[in-house]
Parts: sequence; structure tokens; C-alpha cells
Amino acid sequence: MQEEIQAEEELSLSEIFRALKAKIWVLLVTLIIGIAAGGGFGFLRYYNVHYYGADVTYFVSNSAISDENSTGQAAQTLTESALKNINGLLNTNYFQRLLMEGLPEAEGIEPDSKKEQNFFKLLSQSITYSYTVGESKITASVSVLNDPTFAAHLFDQVKAILPDFISTILSTTDKNVACTQLSYQLCRLLNPNQWVMEGIKYGALIGLAALVVACVAVVLAERADTRLHDYEKVAQKFNVPVLGVIPRISDIEHTHIQRNKTEGKK
Repeated sequence: MQEEIQAEEELSLSEIFRALKAKIWVLLVTLIIGIAAGGGFGFLRYYNVHYYGADVTYFVSNSAISDENSTGQAAQTLTESALKNINGLLNTNYFQRLLMEGLPEAEGIEPDSKKEQNFFKLLSQSITYSYTVGESKITASVSVLNDPTFAAHLFDQVKAILPDFISTILSTTDKNVACTQLSYQLCRLLNPNQWVMEGIKYGALIGLAALVVACVAVVLAERADTRLHDYEKVAQKFNVPVLGVIPRISDIEHTHIQRNKTEGKK
């Protein structure tokens, strides 16, 4: 009989809900601690992460644009393969060397040195190029970590040499070539208040994860508890009727207080 009492049983939904309700304050405290820990992690990781830069977009064609106010849509656009080829050439060391020639941060760096390779890596991380098929557009996006001065210098250098570089490439096959600037932005902070958003994100994720772990722990602890808490379970286990139940003093006191309140209102 004792072995039968100690046998593990599947918890019903009502028992799970009762167990979670009994530990509601533990769950709330765990949730708050998880949110605070996640928010603190997000703040510490991103509070000093600032990206500076801007985008500049060019319309590239193999036909000259006669109207200065035109957006270039009437000119002959390039194929996807041509745009892809230009995009690849912009990521070569040759173009990066052209960028370095006008940057004060690159002064004193010797060719084919380790410093040059490190600077190439910095440029690769700070500039991305993309193209739009059908519209024949090339976009250069500058994004520099925690250095607004270098971001401004790099962006100005890109705007200065990129059109001539692309025109030179296309001139090998077509003398009537155009690379016209369509739009550009001012160099600015690209991720304002990112630490706030990251703190909220990590706080929500870690808080939710902590709550789930706490709920699982409460349910497992309830399942591991072999005590019989309800007299209905005693009757089920021993297959005998329950003749009487000794009430808890706290329950009697609560009933007495409620009765006095009811009589007082009458």
C-alpha cells in the first residue's frame, strides 16, 4: 500500500495551476530578477556602441544624362551582371587604396604592410555597397563604430572618388558614361537609443526564460512531493471513505472573521 501511495502520477492541469498559484510570489520575483538581469546586460553591452555614417546613392548608366534635373530614369540602365561587377570592384583592395589616399587616418601607412591590411579590414567593416536592378542604382553605406570624425572623412572620400572610379570602369566599353549622384544623407549617429531597445529586448527574453524555468521547477517539485494534500486523494488511494476531517485553525479563524463581518453589515 505504501508503494502505491508513493507511485508517481501525472499532474492534472488543475494541480499544475494550483501549484503555480501557491508559488505566485516566487514566480513574480523570478520574473523581475530576470528582467532586471536582461536589461542590465543589454545596457552594459550597448550603452557605448555608437555607429556614425550615412548613405549616398548614384544612378549609373552607359548613356550621358543631358538634363541636370533628370533622375536618370530615361538613360540606358545597366544589366544586373554589370552592376554586380561594379559592386565587386568597389570591394577590391585597389579601390580601398584609392580611399586611403585622401584619408588623414591612413597617413604614414606603408603599402603591403600589416597596418595596411588592418586598415583594409576596417574599411571593409565600415563601408557596404549595394545595387538595385532595374533602376541601375549603386548605394554606398558608411557605418563607423564610435568615431564620428573618421566616419565624416570616409563619407566625404567616398563621395569624391566613387563617381570617377565607376565612370572609368564603364569607359573601357562605352565612352558615353554617366555616374550621377541622386541623393545623400548627412553624416550622423545611426543608432540613437539602441541601448534602450536592446535592454528591453534582453530584459523581455531573459525574464521570460527565467519565468519558464521557475514554472518548470515548481511543477517538478510538486510532482516529486508524495504527500496527500486532499482528503479526496486519501479516499482514492486507500479505497475507504473519509469519516472526518480536522479543520485548520487558520481556516476556522478566517471563517469566524467573515461571519462577524457579515453580521456587522446586517
